[in-house]
Amino acid sequence: MEQRLFEAAEKDDVIQLLDILQSGSREGSSLDIDCRNDFGQSALDVAVDAGSLSAAGALLDNGARVGGAILYAVDRQHLAAVRLILDKRTAEDVMDSLENEKECDHSCMFSPDMTPLVLAAHHNNYRLLKLLLGGGFTLPAPSTFSWASGVRQSSAWLSTYQAMCSPYYILLTSDDPFSAAFTTARTLRDVCWKRENYRGLLEEMAGRCETFAAELLDEVRDSEELEAVLGYSRGDQQPPYTTLEMAVDFKQKKFVSHHLCQEYGLLLDLPAAEWESWSRMYVIIFNLTLCLFCPLLCLIHVIAPKTTAGKLASIPYIRDLFWSVSEVLMLVVVRWEAEYQVGLEDISRIARGDPTPAVIVSTPQILIMVWVLGLLIEELQEIWYQGLRYHLTRLWNLLDFAILATYITQLVLRATSFTWWDRYVTENMADDWVVQTNPYTFQPVMIAEGLFAVFTVLVVLRAMGICSLSRL
Repeated sequence: MEQRLFEAAEKDDVIQLLDILQSGSREGSSLDIDCRNDFGQSALDVAVDAGSLSAAGALLDNGARVGGAILYAVDRQHLAAVRLILDKRTAEDVMDSLENEKECDHSCMFSPDMTPLVLAAHHNNYRLLKLLLGGGFTLPAPSTFSWASGVRQSSAWLSTYQAMCSPYYILLTSDDPFSAAFTTARTLRDVCWKRENYRGLLEEMAGRCETFAAELLDEVRDSEELEAVLGYSRGDQQPPYTTLEMAVDFKQKKFVSHHLCQEYGLLLDLPAAEWESWSRMYVIIFNLTLCLFCPLLCLIHVIAPKTTAGKLASIPYIRDLFWSVSEVLMLVVVRWEAEYQVGLEDISRIARGDPTPAVIVSTPQILIMVWVLGLLIEELQEIWYQGLRYHLTRLWNLLDFAILATYITQLVLRATSFTWWDRYVTENMADDWVVQTNPYTFQPVMIAEGLFAVFTVLVVLRAMGICSLSRL
């Protein structure tokens, strides 16, 4: 009789289905309307999975428990089946039946902690999400699952965050979808160091949130809407954040590098009509003025980032401009250091055998040290935030690593040379040249010179990136 029940449910034969249920009631047999087949499915599960809505309605009218049937309906994205279940059962009844089924461990189709709303968010189905949210379903908080308690808890935690990354779920549940997307992306990246085995998936989910925010920004139609979106200030946060400031602070690179964000940053303090009236020459003068004050503005940004002048360096367009200035200046300094800093008078003194003072640390060397120190601090911050494995997957970071490695190595070799050879610190340029030309007594310096040449080439390769749109 149970086999006939499943066949009638699958074929949507309501007459036969009701006849089986009535026969079982009259004969006093042990027919259970919630009995299971070999795959752990109830008759209602079979009916919903097969799209037999009439049979499913008849089973619900006769007291069948919903259980995993709503999961089958959501997984098939069968809106009519979900609406049928919610018309006959409340959200509390559905969740209670899922809890009871979880304890019995009948179904092997879905994980025990799967809920209808999580599954609908995985499919990113707008109508299903709106129907379930309107019916009173909620998403469990990720903090309710302990990732250290086993595979089941970890999978439930990950599944919940996958649901929170759904664009339609963010739009339907948040009054500020940009803030929700930024917060979710940052949270996912912050926990990467705790769950290294999930790093790839977590980074993908965070990137999905960034992509959603950038695509949502594409819907802006005019300057007023752009100002309303990017200039929206959140008074409940201290300090108050605008959308663009929050994106920069949360390191949402794809969003900040969006062309509308670049345009908004460029026109932040300039009326659009006035900017359009400027000639190309005025634009060039404006950029040159910014380049001239680049060191001062960067210093103010480091010392007092919350001031008006300090915030100016945070504007994406100006940050890109300052980065290009830094690359060009570094090329000039490296070229300066590569020259022999010896004049005609020094050469005459050396030829006569007169003592000629040598420069142990030149001015360009000091400037290069400062630049390399800044690059090292930036790389360490990115490694701390992104993780070493993910950091080294970016080819640009590998170039930075090569620059740092070659420079630090040649610096260590030079320091070692000063320690080994007392003759080198005689502060006499002629003696310095004699020692450097003797490969048997001063090999570390020769190696250091070769590494510095490699460092120069790598800096030139890195400077080619000034033609890119963004270095955020």
